[in-house]
Amino acid sequence: VLALLVTPAAAAARLTASPVLLPVLSVAFALVAMEGGILLALGSTVPISPYVTTISFLIYLGCRLAGGRRGAQGALARARLDPVGAAGPH
Repeated sequence: VLALLVTPAAAAARLTASPVLLPVLSVAFALVAMEGGILLALGSTVPISPYVTTISFLIYLGCRLAGGRRGAQGALARARLDPVGAAGPH
């Protein structure tokens, strides 16, 4: 259950801070993880939950990598716009 509640929300939070877009992305990520887990489990003897957890983690990992790049790019852009403020107080 936590793989469908916490991980998609954490992944969505890595991509956006919008209070409207965050729950939409979270639900979309949870649906992708659930549907993918069900489809993968249909062809194997492994239960659904390991597939759902793995897919959910991979979504989070992808969002963390994409969000990390976005955060670093944002910091560079702010430093270019305000070189004195980016360096901190003197």
